[in-house]
Amino acid sequence: MLKRPITACIAALLPLSVAQAETVNDCLSATFEVAKAAQTKTARPDQMTELEELITKIEELCEAKKFADAKTSRDQLRNKIAGM
Repeated sequence: MLKRPITACIAALLPLSVAQAETVNDCLSATFEVAKAAQTKTARPDQMTELEELITKIEELCEAKKFADAKTSRDQLRNKIAGM
């Protein structure tokens, strides 16, 4: 009976990226979903270049399995898109 509370405590202490066991495909899919929001916005060429560079950076982080860094950059991407 004690196993469940202990397991819950351990899971709560793990970093989110480890607890979710994100894969490269999950990471890339999440990035694609965020990037799709940019299609509904009107952006200047310099803004588009900045978004493309950030998306490339996130893809590289996903492929390197640096999921926490990719999530941080994905949040930055989301904020940039929202501010357009």
